[in-house]
Order: sequence, then C-alpha cells, then structure tokens
Amino acid sequence: MKTKNLLLLLVTLFIFSGCGDDDDDATGGAANVNCANFTTELSDEIQALTTAGTTYSSDPSSENCNAYLSALDAYFAAVEPFIEQCGSDSDFAQFQSGIDAFRATRDQIQAACGG
Repeated sequence: MKTKNLLLLLVTLFIFSGCGDDDDDATGGAANVNCANFTTELSDEIQALTTAGTTYSSDPSSENCNAYLSALDAYFAAVEPFIEQCGSDSDFAQFQSGIDAFRATRDQIQAACGG
C-alpha cells in the first residue's frame, strides 16, 4: 500500500506540476511568485520530493519515511504562495485539488511511519 500511495503521489505531482498559463504573472502579496514559471521555481522542492519518495519506496525505513514527510512538508510550504496568488486561474484550481490529495496521502504516509 505504501508503494501504491507513493506512486499515486508522484504521478499526481508530475501531472499538476505542468499546469499554468504562460501569460500569468503574480503581483502583490508578501512573496511575489511567477505563476507562469512555478515548475521552474519549485524545481528544487520537486527534485527533493522525488528523491525522498524514491528512496522511501526502495527502503521503507522509519528514517526514509521521515525524510519523505519532510520533503512533502517543504514542498507544501513552497507551493502555498503559488496557490494563494495564482489560485484564480482554472489550472491552479486543479493544482489545488492535487495538493489536497497530496495532503491526504501525506497523512496516510505519516500513519504508516508510526507518527
């Protein structure tokens, strides 16, 4: 079940990481973001999440599980400004739906880690 949840999470991440309108630019707010290039701006978090997920899938130890949860939390923190500032775009509404699914999966992974 852990591998199935991980695979679902990673596939969803990549599906929604390509969403966005190239003509959108966020303005205002505390942390301005470029809605058109959010995948580029989140590339470090996406790479860390992918690496941690792959490592956890290969070796579902408690340490790897906690590293995966930390990568998920870092991704959620980094993506939040994009959701707040780009949320009116229909693509980002779908992206928000994917994030909500990630959060539910994260809770399942945390339970599997024993936390």
